[in-house]
Amino acid sequence: MKESTFNYHFFINNKEYIFNTNNGGLIETNPNGFTDEEKRFLFEKRFWVEDQCDEVCELEKEINENIKQGTGNLSLTIALTYHCNFKCVYCFEDKNKKTMKRDTAQEIIDKIEHILSINKYKVLKIHYFGGEPLLNMDVLLYFHEKLQKIAQYKGVHYKPSLTTNGSMLTNELISSIHFDTIQLTFDGLEKTHNSLRVSDTFRFEEQVQLIGRILDHSDTKIIMRVNVCRQNQSEVMDLYQYIMGKYGKKELYLARIE
Repeated sequence: MKESTFNYHFFINNKEYIFNTNNGGLIETNPNGFTDEEKRFLFEKRFWVEDQCDEVCELEKEINENIKQGTGNLSLTIALTYHCNFKCVYCFEDKNKKTMKRDTAQEIIDKIEHILSINKYKVLKIHYFGGEPLLNMDVLLYFHEKLQKIAQYKGVHYKPSLTTNGSMLTNELISSIHFDTIQLTFDGLEKTHNSLRVSDTFRFEEQVQLIGRILDHSDTKIIMRVNVCRQNQSEVMDLYQYIMGKYGKKELYLARIE
């Protein structure tokens, strides 16, 4: 057996973790080596694979098969950049300043247009992701303009979504793009949130106010996420009640705590 091509190793507080970008799994490594039971788990969850396994080829086949079958929805996540303007203490991503260029964006757009031409999809779901995707605003707007036109021409419903820290999300952008969903991460109540976010700008209350601005300027669904850790685990329900107390369940369309 060999380690998965999609494994990404990183260290936090002298502990080693592995994040698999294909299955979305996150595990802490065992410094003493893995037991037989742990090895079986790693193989079942594809952190480890057979020596002859070509994971990239298998993933390509799976994607093409899903495209052929069709589900009514064509859903894609586009990572616009790995760069971020925050330094959250729990973040495992490799924060570098690589950003997608327009020529790469156009290749993706051409591929999407081709897929929509040979399959009868009803909905095109595009999830703009990062890093902080709004740091590559030019390419995000380029995608939006092109895909909106293609979807209209093909008779497909275009539904853009955004995962963001919120610091660069202006009222103009909220109103002009009409995101289907916006995911915002809270890191606990005010003191905990600000300490984990490690930023002197766009602190807890500003993010709380952002929810109100989104609700005022669009019918976007808000996904509220909490990355639960030792520092904030006792605050999750209090945070939920605080947000709901300000905006109410009917206005905050979707709250998800993970």
